[in-house]
Amino acid sequence: MVPDTQTGTARERAERLVRHVAEVAVDSTFSRCIPALIEGATRDARLREFHHRYSAERRHSLVTVIEEGIAGGEFAADTDVELAATALLGAIFYGRLMAAESFQPGRASDLVNALLRQPAAEQQTTADGQSHQAVPIGTVE
Repeated sequence: MVPDTQTGTARERAERLVRHVAEVAVDSTFSRCIPALIEGATRDARLREFHHRYSAERRHSLVTVIEEGIAGGEFAADTDVELAATALLGAIFYGRLMAAESFQPGRASDLVNALLRQPAAEQQTTADGQSHQAVPIGTVE
């Protein structure tokens, strides 16, 4: 039940994935099992291995979208892909497990915009010492 990650910009696809995870975390059978799964993983090596493998597989879609966003110039080139994916998902699970209120799926765009910066415009200095800024206005295909 993973949302479509084949269409849209990298930012739109990242928002779609984050919104989906937030919807699952807010209210689902899986969501209600998360505390028990975490607790069980601390006691059983097989469950821990399953939990880590499953989490890594699910996170892979988001990592791929972020990588594509960097390659396509939508996200800053210095973005730490793994850290960004962990932070995006961490905000959702923090809300589910630690806060009084769950992260709201409707705020997926806000979260993605807060963590995945657009590339900084290049600063250029002319011969007379004045600074000009080059700002991208689109892409050519």
